[in-house]
Amino acid sequence: MIGIGAIPFVFSLFFAEVSDQANKARTNDDPQIEKIIDKLVDAEPDTVKKIRSELAHLGVRAMPSLISHLKDARETRDTRQAGPCLMWHDNRYYRRYRDPRTALPNVNSNRFAGAHIKSYTMRIGDVCFEAIGHIVGRPLGVVCPIPTACIVVNSPVETPEIADAVKREWSGLTVSDHKRELEQEAYDPFIYAEPYVIEQLMEYYPADGERLIVRLLSRTFYCVDDIWNVAQEEMMKVEGPVHWRSIYRKTVKGFGPDATSMIPHWLRHIYWNLSDPSVSDQGRATRIIQELFPAHNPYEAQFENAADSRRQFELVELLVRYKSKRIDDAVQNLFRRSIVQKLSLSKDGRDQQIGCTDTLARICAERMHGKGYDSEYFAYFDRRIKELQATEQDLTSDDKYSLKLLKESAKLVSKHSEE
Repeated sequence: MIGIGAIPFVFSLFFAEVSDQANKARTNDDPQIEKIIDKLVDAEPDTVKKIRSELAHLGVRAMPSLISHLKDARETRDTRQAGPCLMWHDNRYYRRYRDPRTALPNVNSNRFAGAHIKSYTMRIGDVCFEAIGHIVGRPLGVVCPIPTACIVVNSPVETPEIADAVKREWSGLTVSDHKRELEQEAYDPFIYAEPYVIEQLMEYYPADGERLIVRLLSRTFYCVDDIWNVAQEEMMKVEGPVHWRSIYRKTVKGFGPDATSMIPHWLRHIYWNLSDPSVSDQGRATRIIQELFPAHNPYEAQFENAADSRRQFELVELLVRYKSKRIDDAVQNLFRRSIVQKLSLSKDGRDQQIGCTDTLARICAERMHGKGYDSEYFAYFDRRIKELQATEQDLTSDDKYSLKLLKESAKLVSKHSEE
């Protein structure tokens, strides 16, 4: 038992230890960044949020200081309550590399058996961890809700293995590495990372971000349904390179090489992501990919020069905040290509394609309104309105809503189209 007289001594040891942690972290770090980090001590939640954004905005320059502070246990005043949820310490970490052969020890073991806690107060190391996540384009969150009614705390302070993993993977990050990694994340077709990554590229490297945007807007249109059916209903129904190559040649001839290049993506999506397929299905899908697409690497995203209308309208929707003549030209070219794209072989595919093209046209028109192209948009909207009105008795509720939106867009551009 500790006597009352010993309490000041114990506290002095505690604060000396915390201070020692902070001093060790400062070795060879940027003094300006250290001052920003020190402001987190006892900071209120709103201040913590602002400082985290300020640190993240510094980009690669801040990485050495942020990494050195990952185990900094000094507290903020940002306390998160468990409320009616179960809360516990976990070791979830979104890794830099996807290849399972590079898996890191002591993270991502899903420690559900961990002792439950009622609240958690954010430490300086936690804030630095989240700032790093923003910089490198990974969802590195500390207090994270998960299904159902649960909250996991992935703290590099409480779970130092997380800090070790970050240090191992991200120490020494250079500007050129950073640019390349962000761009590669935008190419990942599985997680639809484009919006998040584009925001980061435009924040840190605007010229590179604009170049990436133009490249993405210039991708060839294709219909997902058609390539999905080729992958699932044709290639997976036969066995052997002779049959697969025959289907491959037919697909290139019918849909083009860019659309055909999406087959590995959809095979992996269908047989690894959507369900729990048999080992034989995954084996056949793997053999098809290895035979027809030997350069395909499932653990490294690469640019594919193909995108469907839905993905492109989601991209244009994001770009409203970025004013650029170069982006405007790419958006206008995208619209012109979209309205003459080859339609899907299936009715469901065609219906979805046309609906997404209508949406894309409306979003492009909003961006390009008053820039000399309104007559082109009006001509498209007028044609689509007449097509829908010709079958008005058979329109679904979705069709009627689309008709309403098309009329609104036509009204928007009609004034300039008449001038």
